[in-house]
Amino acid sequence: MGHCTGNTPGLSEEGENEPALCLSDYGIDGEVFGTVCIPKLGVTLPIYFGASEGNMAKGAAHLSQTSLPIGGENTNCVLAGHCGFNGEDHFHYLSTLTEGDEVILTTLWDEDHCRVSGVAVIAPDDIASVMILPGKIF
Repeated sequence: MGHCTGNTPGLSEEGENEPALCLSDYGIDGEVFGTVCIPKLGVTLPIYFGASEGNMAKGAAHLSQTSLPIGGENTNCVLAGHCGFNGEDHFHYLSTLTEGDEVILTTLWDEDHCRVSGVAVIAPDDIASVMILPGKIF
């Protein structure tokens, strides 16, 4: 049976247990759909669907209420990861990135070379900080 990802617990009460996306529908057996590479930090991590504790312990995790990393206007892809929690420090040095540093997102669909425009640490329940802003490109 393929993997279906649901909404991240605590973020949406509607449909919390309903799958948001079934990777097996796309011929993918697993939960990884790409990698995030941060050359300045020498870090390359797998990207998992769903920002669960388990996924963030293994790499970067896509926050399911945000856009997939496909770019474009009116999108905002949010990747989450640990920066020291339980010994997992995948994003520990993220705060050392500065405006203009490169981040490369390689997914099943595309490879995007992005530039850092800012770095923020947000609380897990601060959903307003990561929502799509009409007319903005993130």
